[in-house]
Order: sequence, then C-alpha cells, then structure tokens
Amino acid sequence: MKNRLRLPTPRAALLVALAVSALGIAPFPARAHKISAVSLIADFDTKTATYKVELAMEVQSSGNAALDDQIPPEEAARTFATEVLSLYFDDTEVTDSKVEVKLLSESDANTPPELQRQKAIGTLTGAIPKGAENFMLHVDEATEITVIMAVVKDGKPARRLQVLYPGEFSNPISILPLVEGDPFTGTPAGTPADAPPRESPDPTPAPPAKAAPIEGDAATPAARDGDAGFARWIARGFAAVVPKGPAHALFILAIFLLSLRFRPLARQVAIFTITHSLALAVAAFGLVKAPESLVVPVVAISAAVLAIDNLLASELKVWRAVSIAVLGLAHGFAFSDALWAFKPRLSYLLPALCGFNLGIELAQLALLATASLAAAAFARQNWFRHAVVVPVCVLIAGISIYLALEPVLAG
Repeated sequence: MKNRLRLPTPRAALLVALAVSALGIAPFPARAHKISAVSLIADFDTKTATYKVELAMEVQSSGNAALDDQIPPEEAARTFATEVLSLYFDDTEVTDSKVEVKLLSESDANTPPELQRQKAIGTLTGAIPKGAENFMLHVDEATEITVIMAVVKDGKPARRLQVLYPGEFSNPISILPLVEGDPFTGTPAGTPADAPPRESPDPTPAPPAKAAPIEGDAATPAARDGDAGFARWIARGFAAVVPKGPAHALFILAIFLLSLRFRPLARQVAIFTITHSLALAVAAFGLVKAPESLVVPVVAISAAVLAIDNLLASELKVWRAVSIAVLGLAHGFAFSDALWAFKPRLSYLLPALCGFNLGIELAQLALLATASLAAAAFARQNWFRHAVVVPVCVLIAGISIYLALEPVLAG
C-alpha cells in the first residue's frame, strides 16, 4: 500500500505555528558592531537654558565584516545614544535632542579583526524646557551596559560620579539657576531668605510619579517602573478604558445598545474579548506590528460603525460579528501601545500583560453593569428604543466620528 501524504492536524499546525512564531522573539544575540563601554558628561548651562550630554562609547567589532556591515559603528553608537539612554526634565522625556556622532579609531591596520575597537563620541544637545527643575537619566533595562555619568552645572563639576545599571534612573539633578553656593546644593534663584536649607538628593530616588497618558499623549517617566505590582497593572488596564480610553468605552456601549437580551450581548462581548486579547498578546510580544497610522483612526471610528448598525437593526447578524472581530483586533493593537507606554520590563512582561488585560476586562464589565442598571427599569417599555437607544447611538456615532477627524482638524 502506497504511503499517502498526510496533512497536519489543526493541533499540529498550531504547534508548528507557535514554534515558528517563537523564533521571532527568541533572544538571539546580535553579533554585529556593538557598544561595550559608555561614560558620559551631562553639562547644563542655566544662564542660556541649554544642555549637552557628551558620550564616550567603545564600539567593538564582531570580527566578521559581513555582520559588521549590518550594523555600522556609527549606527550602533547612535542607537545607543537615542534608544538605550532616555533624558528627562521633571516628568517629560526629551525627544528632540540634536544628535551628532563621531568615530575615533583606536586600532591600527595590523590589529586582528576580533580585537579591533573604535571609540564613538556622541553628543546630545538641546534647550532645557521652560520651568523644568530637575534632570534625570534612564538606562534601558534591555541593555547589558553600565553607564558612568559625570555632571557639570554652570561650569562646575559635581563631586561624585553616578553609576547607572540597566533599568536604573540617575539621581535627580537640580537645574535651577543659583544665587549662591555650590551649584548642586546651593540656594536656587527665587528661594526666600528664611527658607530651610536644601537636603541632599535621595541616593535611591524613585522614578517621577506622574501617571502616563494612555491616549493622545506621550508616556512620562513614571511609565518606566515596569516591574510594578500585579494590582497596579490591573489598575492601568482599567484606566486604558475608563477614563483614558473614550474610543474603547464608546465601542463597548455600542455593543450593549444593539440588544439588551443576554445571549446576543454575551456573544458580542465574547468575540470582542477574544480578538482584542489575542491582538494585545501578539503585539505585546512583538510577533505582529500594526501601523499606528492605521490603528488609531480605525479604533476611533469603530464605535460609529456599530452605533449606525444599531439604528438599522436590532438583531445580531453575521456581518456584525465579523465587524466586531476585525475591530477587536484593532483595539487590541491599541491596547498594546498603551501597555508599552508604561515600559514593562522584559522579565515581567507576561505578568504585566495578564494584569493589564484583566484590568481591561474589568473596565468592560463595569461599563456593561452600569449601562444595564441604568436601562433595567425602562428596557421593556415600547418607547425605550426610539426615546433612548436611537438618540444615544446617534450621540455615540457623532463623538466617534469627531474622534476620528480630530487629528485631521487639529492638523
């Protein structure tokens, strides 16, 4: 009997797909040019309100010319300066520094490739934001490099160096103009004469404490405490919907208003939960990347799609279920961006993801429970649909369309 070609079972196909997907996130080390040592000087001029962060980076070759061409030394140095290091003034991350990189060779032509080293001098310059009082430096937890930082303020160096390990913030550095005394411990301009003396900075400061916005704003450095407790990640997931995710909240309400019967509502919520959770997981682990330029407008307009359908029908149709599934994927990608705004540590990503998604589900349940309680007394009245459902759906559609057009109108 001849052997027949057997197709893989669905379970086997799924296992293969997961194995292949895992290759995309396996921590294979890059063997092209890499940074092996970093020291820097953070220089602040309070009179001109400018800063200059000058880095001395040792760039090590892999010894393989083909691999080195993949990441040239200039690119390795620039990537470290702009992505591994983060500059903060108070609670705001600096994103507009002017970056320059110069290479200085420390090896001659007779040096074996595996021993060749170059030094890169990187410079980040810019204006100190108006009203800023403190500077902090953060080293990304994904690197293996320890950074040594010296600080100069108004031409005077600080007495101590700061050593920053991966994932750490520097001590806060005052950048206020001084009236008298040491530039780091003296009296800032504008301090009353009878004010108590300033205390030395806490040697182990906490990251800035403001919460990072979910929609519409860039993340603040408070987002960097990526190993926050599980309960805190639940709270962040809840806040991603209520109160900081109006597009998500409107989408849930649009689902609710199709029919107040349990079965259609449960089916819609289940479809949305499964699809957004799936998209959130694959995006959080870097398996799929959806362009923000597509995700943001789709999420914004999604509630309008369902709200308009509510005006035309009161039964769950196949096309609506498909629409919820597709739109749920978009919401999941948006939730992933909200999750990563808090910069979870890679070693804590799975608990952070679980807590964040649990918070999202709790927010959905809270919205549905509130809406159900509000509608319970009148849902069986003949006038309920025309007097409540229709105008509320029109309002949801209008707000959703406005959210979608707002970036265009603002631009």
